[in-house]
Parts: sequence; structure tokens; C-alpha cells
Amino acid sequence: MRGLIRHWRAGGLVLLGALLAAVAFVMAWGGIEDTGVYLLMGALLCATQVPDAWRRGRDG
Repeated sequence: MRGLIRHWRAGGLVLLGALLAAVAFVMAWGGIEDTGVYLLMGALLCATQVPDAWRRGRDG
């Protein structure tokens, strides 16, 4: 439990990235590709921030 509390930023970014990627996939499946690309880019941006957030949780 302590690990989850310390790394809540990284966990939140992972969940947000997964949600954005899932929504982008559903939108692409439905033919709405323009907005889906922006959501996918947002998911990738979240993924790039996870290591820094993990380091912050680990270092205190």
C-alpha cells in the first residue's frame, strides 16, 4: 500500500495514458481519426512523463 501511495503520480499517468489510448482506438475504429490522433499523442505524452513521476515518488 505504501508503494501505491508513494507512486500515485506515475500510476495516475499510466491510467490516464491508457484511457486516452483506448478512447483514441475507439474513435479510430468509428472513423473519427483526426481527434483520435490528438488523443493518441496525449497518451504518448503521458507515457513520457511516467519515469519522472516514478523517480519523484521513489526519492520522496
